[in-house]
Amino acid sequence: MSAKYELTATSKVVSGHTVYRIKALRSFSTVTIGDLGGWVETETNLSHDGDCWVNSDAVAYESAQIYEDAFIDGTSMAYGSARAYGMSYVGDNAKIYGSARVYGATFIFESAQIYGSAEAYETAWVWGTAQVYGSAQVYGDCTIGESAQIYDFSHIYGTASITGTAQVYGYAWVYGYSQISSNAIIRACSKVNNQTVGLNGIVETACPVVPSADYKNPNNPEKIYMKTGANALIDIDTGDLKVLLSSSSIGPFSIIDNSL
Repeated sequence: MSAKYELTATSKVVSGHTVYRIKALRSFSTVTIGDLGGWVETETNLSHDGDCWVNSDAVAYESAQIYEDAFIDGTSMAYGSARAYGMSYVGDNAKIYGSARVYGATFIFESAQIYGSAEAYETAWVWGTAQVYGSAQVYGDCTIGESAQIYDFSHIYGTASITGTAQVYGYAWVYGYSQISSNAIIRACSKVNNQTVGLNGIVETACPVVPSADYKNPNNPEKIYMKTGANALIDIDTGDLKVLLSSSSIGPFSIIDNSL
């Protein structure tokens, strides 16, 4: 496939990085040959394949990558090692940075931020001044808006809505048709399904032990386990118990049963 854009001579400095206005070299999707787009630091920031585009005054720099059919618009920014792909949209004054991943058909707009190792995917919407960070994941048809904060290892999915100044953190999951609003707090290992929690509401279900990201299977580093006994770990995503054959090593454990 031929190049779909070029870096023009027009440049500016953003956070110490020189970025260049891009110009379309061929027509695709809603872009017409000759259109001026947004700003990138290098061509590694925006793929020449697919219908992805950095539009208006949006900026992609550092090691951020925009690819497949992702669209970055407005004055939004992608930086660090953030990734936007699939048919994701990042617009207005939104920011994705750190190691954030935005994909599927998710919408990130207004002044929302996705950062750290957080992920937003499927058809999730994140808007307002909402923040999703840490290792949190928002997906399905969920909505995160206003000044809500989702962080740590929490998961929001289904058609759940988190708004106001609500916070969801720890290892909490909110899903189904749950409506979390106002200054509500969902934390620890709580599972909130089809519930409404509003003003001054707190839902806290204690975890069986203090979770630790140190307990990982080297063959599956995305999995995180909690210690539940002298020689056992529990998968925090599924609750499956994994029995160690020896208690001599817990750290990056290698003496484990074959089911891991």
